[in-house]
Amino acid sequence: MDLTPFTNQEAPLRRIGMGFCGSVWANPDNDNEAKMTLAMKREDGGPGRSLENESRIYTILMAANAAQAQQQQQQQQQQQQGRAVVLMPQTFGLLRAADAGWAGILPRLPEGYRSCNALVNERIPPLNSTARAELVRRYCPVELQEEVLQDVNNNDCLAGVYLGRRRQQSKQQQQQAARGRRLRFFSLRNIPIHLDQFPELGLDPVPYAKDMADALALMWWVAKIDANDVEFVLDSPPCRGDISASETSSTTSIFDSVTLGRHAMWMLDFDCCKSLTTDETGVESMARYFWRNDPYYPRPPAAGESDSETERVVWEAFRDRFLEVSDELLKDDKEEVRRLPARVMGRIVETRGLYSRSAFF
Repeated sequence: MDLTPFTNQEAPLRRIGMGFCGSVWANPDNDNEAKMTLAMKREDGGPGRSLENESRIYTILMAANAAQAQQQQQQQQQQQQGRAVVLMPQTFGLLRAADAGWAGILPRLPEGYRSCNALVNERIPPLNSTARAELVRRYCPVELQEEVLQDVNNNDCLAGVYLGRRRQQSKQQQQQAARGRRLRFFSLRNIPIHLDQFPELGLDPVPYAKDMADALALMWWVAKIDANDVEFVLDSPPCRGDISASETSSTTSIFDSVTLGRHAMWMLDFDCCKSLTTDETGVESMARYFWRNDPYYPRPPAAGESDSETERVVWEAFRDRFLEVSDELLKDDKEEVRRLPARVMGRIVETRGLYSRSAFF
């Protein structure tokens, strides 16, 4: 593994993210949108998380995605409409705590940091400056906007795609907002974009829902992993040769809009994922982790929900796409396996409210 990008400079590495698994670091000049750069994810967070497991899952997913990309290319040559190729950061290897490479990296980290397991991945390019300014203009209190735009940490903008949740889901929440309670902090790092914000930003949520369906079908039927705790974010398209500027969401998870410009939906964070069986036990795991994840996926609307028509349209687009893609992926499998996608969607509806994120994984 080539660690030169982390060892050939003396300037301190900049922390660009922090999650339960650990911290994420990159070179301070890595805001260049014209080329691919690297990020290092350290295993220095909460207990029970494993980057060794994430490295293994990455290997499985990259192989599955590469096979689908090749099939997609063949479909294009035959002028057939194919499913999207799921975007995920490329991984370049696992740096273990005992590896000698840390000798050139630790001096660039804050004092007191020690070697640990770390993944070296492609850095997801942050949303472009125009999109960041638009999000600040729309959602940040006016008195904080200048400060937020000047803060270099907000250049590391990842926008979570929450198609299963609205910003304010109850009258009580709306009343609290109406009382004029002022925000004293606003960050573009992991800023959520909820279902009701999509039309505000001039975005149709349906294509994003379909790409999520593609991603779940890939993980469950090709990679055979449970998709536990994976994340979906909007950021800039990848800066690498396998994605050209002319490609659209018909081949990759890449979109264009007036408000956000050219952007992409990425899938990341696989350290909690485990292998899955394609049987009834696997179906229950799929439903469980669908509900226990943050509400990225569209949810089947519950009776009496406000504005449930939007949820219904987005859910049905997600469900129908999942069934269509799953049928294609499983066309050579046994009949009992080919029945599972419909069983999964049914079980998701049946288990609404049964599984909660607070429950033990």
